[in-house]
Amino acid sequence: MKTITKTFDLYEFHELSEKAKNKAINECIEFEVEMMDENSPYYHCALEMEKMRTPWFIGECIYEHHRENIITSLETYLFFGDGKTIPNDYYPKGGETK
Repeated sequence: MKTITKTFDLYEFHELSEKAKNKAINECIEFEVEMMDENSPYYHCALEMEKMRTPWFIGECIYEHHRENIITSLETYLFFGDGKTIPNDYYPKGGETK
């Protein structure tokens, strides 16, 4: 049997480049739009865009009105250098990081 261990450089949100931060923000917003239901904190954006008959702008509405909330939520995650969120199973057991 062989065991292979791979090491990754992981970053907190504030450590990312501006390009990587924007990628993380956009991926978070895309996730929120995909998972949106009536209980979503951003559901009012969907209603507003539907009222304007422009539902394809939901993400832009969230970005414009809730960017700081998105950033605050992203500060609890770790990222690869390009801004992609790491999978949950990459987090160490017990939450310790080195």
